[in-house]
Amino acid sequence: MGSSVTATQQHALDSLRALQRGEGPPISPGAGDLQALREFRTWWRFRAVVGDLAEHRRTSPGRVLRRAFLRGRSWIADRLLKDS
Repeated sequence: MGSSVTATQQHALDSLRALQRGEGPPISPGAGDLQALREFRTWWRFRAVVGDLAEHRRTSPGRVLRRAFLRGRSWIADRLLKDS
């Protein structure tokens, strides 16, 4: 059975490696989460204005985020490319 490393442990290892190499520290895990959610909300509201309002009412932002979380990042990227 293999050992798993948490995001915090991986960040600590990456920070140590960067310090040893004289590089800047890596970005903390979750540092951009709030900004990503704000951008998603803005995109969702824009889509409601310029897109099909009937479809927008059927699908909530929470439902889209749950699908993206369950299906992985590739699903949301495909969805964004399809809509543009």
